[in-house]
Amino acid sequence: MTDYYTFIYCTMHDDGCIIAGNHPYVPDGYSMRHSEKCESCDWYNMGVIKYNGSNFDVVESVRVDYDKYFGGFMFIGYTDTLTDENGDMLENNLLNTWIEEFTKN
Repeated sequence: MTDYYTFIYCTMHDDGCIIAGNHPYVPDGYSMRHSEKCESCDWYNMGVIKYNGSNFDVVESVRVDYDKYFGGFMFIGYTDTLTDENGDMLENNLLNTWIEEFTKN
């Protein structure tokens, strides 16, 4: 299990995912398998967090408000979108719980 998680958002399709690892951009050869509406478009890094063994720490500021993109995407939309560097789906209940708790606050 990786310690770093990168939040990625596509402004064109108003969709997001989390890629395991610390990435400045979507890795070469990545396939957006979690989404049927976005394959390879206008992706942006929206922040990086790291699991320290008991909590998640923000490594690079994480965008939580997507209103400026006018698409309706909400931070909770990152739940169940964790992928590896190729785009294959991964599970991480701790990460999902963190997203849900972060959204509430």
